[in-house]
Amino acid sequence: MLHVPLVLSTTLARQYRTVITQQASEAADFADHYKVATWGCGTDCRGFAIINQRDGRVYTMPGLEYVAGVAGNAEDRLAYRLDSRLFVITGRKNDEDEGKFYYRWNGNALKLILRTEITKESFED
Repeated sequence: MLHVPLVLSTTLARQYRTVITQQASEAADFADHYKVATWGCGTDCRGFAIINQRDGRVYTMPGLEYVAGVAGNAEDRLAYRLDSRLFVITGRKNDEDEGKFYYRWNGNALKLILRTEITKESFED
């Protein structure tokens, strides 16, 4: 749990300071001591920031404001675990780049390690 002041150094982090502040006090859920704060931005849409619960720094991905869902794909938009540095984004980033994106957290940024196509269900008979 966070016991230091938040460092909101990006425009996106400052824009969502209320939800980030509220979620910062929750237990870590990513890469040992990080908390992923998430917020909705419409139907099947997520924004997020990564909070270092040791020093209060808040990280956002440059150029990424939100991840929207893709028709026929029901996977979580964001997938991560407390015991891993792997962060997976599934959907359409900023309504532009669609795919499943695998990132490795290096302590201050998410680094893309693999991109794949999204699995989609067909709605045709």
